[in-house]
Amino acid sequence: MCGHYQTARRLAKALGDTASLRDLEYNIAATGLQVGRTQEAYDFFSRAEHPSVMTLHKLAICCEQLGKREEALAALQKAEAAPQAVPEKAFSLQLCALVRFRLEHPDYLRRPEYGAALLSCFDRMRRELPDGYAGFHLPWVIEWHKAARQYKQAYELLLSFPAYSRFIRI
Repeated sequence: MCGHYQTARRLAKALGDTASLRDLEYNIAATGLQVGRTQEAYDFFSRAEHPSVMTLHKLAICCEQLGKREEALAALQKAEAAPQAVPEKAFSLQLCALVRFRLEHPDYLRRPEYGAALLSCFDRMRRELPDGYAGFHLPWVIEWHKAARQYKQAYELLLSFPAYSRFIRI
């Protein structure tokens, strides 16, 4: 992926296509977050000039994983006021609400309302959005199923997302 993104980055720079360059940088950082390069992702998302709801969502996750709880909550608060078009803002805010729930409830894995919200969002992503959205959120769904001792569901999801399964710690 990095090789292809580097080529696309060079092309976008040569063409002066700042919108594509911004999208590429976002995708590189989001992928970095997914594969454990949390600090690198944080460095990108924390310096975004006009962050979208999804940029703030990713920043909050970076902060969550880096132990920066207050900064994560501040990013989520900014997300509520940020403009957003795709995916629709209401759904983007539902994704942010999942991060907020984890931050505010250390026992989130024992709370059925978290599982219901998580699985509802995940099902919608699978139905309506490209695979990358669901794949990005797959670790939290697997975590939920493991905590609920729903091993068959976790296993079946891993089989459904072979390209993303290697990023899951079991």
